[in-house]
Amino acid sequence: MSTEPYCDGNAYNCSSEDAACASIYISFTKYNNANESYFRRDCLKIQDCNVSESISSPWGKSTYSTSCCNTDGCTPVQPVLKAANKTKNGVSCPACYSEDQECKAQYAMHCTGEEKYCLDFRRTTTFKLNQIYVSGCSTKNFCKKDNDMEFLNRPKNLESHYCKTTDSNPDQTTGHFTWCEVCHDYNVNDCRGSQHLCSPHEDVCVFERTRSIYDGMEEFEITKRCGKSHECNRAGSIRSSTKIILINTTCCDESVCMPPEPISDLSTLLTFHDLSCTVSLCGGRHIGKGRTLLSHVMASNKKISEQYSIDITKSHSKFPETNCERQQCLRSHTSDLHL
Repeated sequence: MSTEPYCDGNAYNCSSEDAACASIYISFTKYNNANESYFRRDCLKIQDCNVSESISSPWGKSTYSTSCCNTDGCTPVQPVLKAANKTKNGVSCPACYSEDQECKAQYAMHCTGEEKYCLDFRRTTTFKLNQIYVSGCSTKNFCKKDNDMEFLNRPKNLESHYCKTTDSNPDQTTGHFTWCEVCHDYNVNDCRGSQHLCSPHEDVCVFERTRSIYDGMEEFEITKRCGKSHECNRAGSIRSSTKIILINTTCCDESVCMPPEPISDLSTLLTFHDLSCTVSLCGGRHIGKGRTLLSHVMASNKKISEQYSIDITKSHSKFPETNCERQQCLRSHTSDLHL
């Protein structure tokens, strides 16, 4: 066995009459594109020869491919792993993932390519290292029947693989299962954090930048998180007599993708129009370092309109009377700035 697509070993007699000499290439690609591949030669049942099968789950993708020959001491050709196909095929399967125990799927995932069958799959080891328990979508013959998949095992790792076919649940809500980097910091251009599996209803990775200008000072706040597609490519601002807050977000829609850095451009966002607004930030509603009620609303992913009533009026001689509970100026390039 080897991590390269070849290996050397001693010849031995196959124990089954319906066996052939086989090359087996196995690949596990995690959600963050970390790949673990290995190659082995062994005896294999003829029914398992010359196939390429895969399973996809919130954890990532597992693939194996085999090639065979049926004469004593023969050398099978190198197997080729099937290329990934991300085209949705209309099937959805219960999906979940765990590294320490069996998981129970609360949501379904969209299946793609030739993966039109639902499956539970697990890899266990004696010392509980690199274990995975997943449910997801598979090709037809990844698991021909509920059984141990001994030909995937690596003897030195004392591991075992097992599969079990399951059924699709049409009443189950379909989720997205996107992985995103999550972090938060002040007055820096970027931040680094760990990868998190997003909630099933969140479908993008968001890079959010807030720029606050007040009392002759500037403060930047950046956040990377999971989010929804309607939050993408926002560019807006809120301005009072004492403070300007600029908000900009960018997104990407694949696991562990890197959204481009948002740019807060004063000249673009604060272009003046023939409008003036009655503006009053209700005094004293600060929530932590440099944060107002606005940034708290941003963090909780609510619309500004849920917290503020918007009253934009044209001014001729003076501003209309201010009602702090009623009026707030919102200026944005988007028709509805979702926060």
